[in-house]
Amino acid sequence: EIRRGAYHLKIMGNGGISSPTDRISSDQFSREEIAAVVEEAEMANLYVVVHAYTARSIIRAVELGVRSVEHGNLADDTALALIRARSAFLVPTLSIYRALKDEGVAAGLPAELADKIDTVLDAGVETVERAHRIGVQMAYGTDLLGVMHRLQSREFDLRADVVPAADLVRAATVN
Repeated sequence: EIRRGAYHLKIMGNGGISSPTDRISSDQFSREEIAAVVEEAEMANLYVVVHAYTARSIIRAVELGVRSVEHGNLADDTALALIRARSAFLVPTLSIYRALKDEGVAAGLPAELADKIDTVLDAGVETVERAHRIGVQMAYGTDLLGVMHRLQSREFDLRADVVPAADLVRAATVN
């Protein structure tokens, strides 16, 4: 990926919503593996981001030098404080969960995977609120693709009740 022009590397810190055999709570890499990815990225002047929902996965990755947490829905206060202390970023992707809840099965998400959505949907909004309150740097992301790509701006609506408009614009443009 580095040779093909990657700007950063993304690893899976724990299971995903659309992963048929992975539990959200299952970690995906050992500490040694994460450290190796971070070291390789740094040697190429790149950084590493992590797909992670749980506090355990977030803490492990950020302690080992990962610079950005994608999702973070199940972060606890310790994980959020570590993201802030390490000047890392949180990239909540609330719109994908809302879209999957509303349209996922119709768009091809197997019904048995749809149950995972409830685990992260409401927790994500609450996490964004806590992260904003303690000063975690947030960026804008959605994880939307395919037919759901049309819902990109919905992320603004989902964060609007817990993040001031000026900070939302900064997340989408400057951060």
